[in-house]
Amino acid sequence: MRSYLTAAMLTAAITLSPLAAGAAPATSAAPAPAPAAAAPVVKVAPATTTAPATVKVAPAPAVAPAVKAAPAKAEAKAQTAGQQAMHERQKACGAEWQTVKGTKAAEGKTWPQYWSECNKRLKDQKN
Repeated sequence: MRSYLTAAMLTAAITLSPLAAGAAPATSAAPAPAPAAAAPVVKVAPATTTAPATVKVAPAPAVAPAVKAAPAKAEAKAQTAGQQAMHERQKACGAEWQTVKGTKAAEGKTWPQYWSECNKRLKDQKN
């Protein structure tokens, strides 16, 4: 549920504030912190109508996000012999899967199931 401030509510809040009556603001020993950014501008329509007033707030200034430069990538690490062998088996099984995929040989199987069986078979052939 949204709540809207009417002009009458804003007028009442302003007139009831101690600063509106001419009272000096309370001071403390510690200085007030400096404002971080300018407060948004609020414009209120006069309280001559009974309809709710429109409160407009100026948009915050656009701040560009900090962009971090990507670190320069070192040259790619060389693959180990085992990684190269696995990559070759995966390529070979993938090529087989593309030819077998629509036939009865692959009926009911998914790629992970086929890859598992093919990988085991190719490893056994090597040994």
